[in-house]
Order: sequence, then structure tokens, then C-alpha cells
Amino acid sequence: MLRRVCGPRRGRAAPGICCDEESCMLDSICLDEDSNKRRTSTEKNMTLMGSAASDFLLWLMHMANRQPQGPGRNQQF
Repeated sequence: MLRRVCGPRRGRAAPGICCDEESCMLDSICLDEDSNKRRTSTEKNMTLMGSAASDFLLWLMHMANRQPQGPGRNQQF
């Protein structure tokens, strides 16, 4: 898995979740300064979450960040 870091083209959707215009990913680099104290427990939680749950969370974040479709255009899910 290629690890991409948060940067000027990537935004933090929530602590530990980075998104760009195409996708979201779980990444501990995206934690803020205050979250560094909780980093160990957050990483444990991300590790314990099954891949199906992780995939579903990322899909939800992706759908939440999509631009609304204009009138007359069908939304595809």
C-alpha cells in the first residue's frame, strides 16, 4: 500500500483520516498536535477495525466529500 501524507492537496476530514478529490484514507500523520497523545490508542483502534469496516468508513467519507450533482444529472453510487 502506497502511503500518502497530508499536504497542500490533501485535507484532514477527521483526526486520522485524510482526503483528496479522489479518495480518503486512514493515516496517523493526519492527526493534529493534541491527538499525538492519543496516537497509540487511535492506531490500536484502526488496527482492530476489520478491513470491511475500514473500507466502509472510507467509502462513507468519500461519499460525504463528493460535490453535489447539478439538476438533471443522475447521481451514481
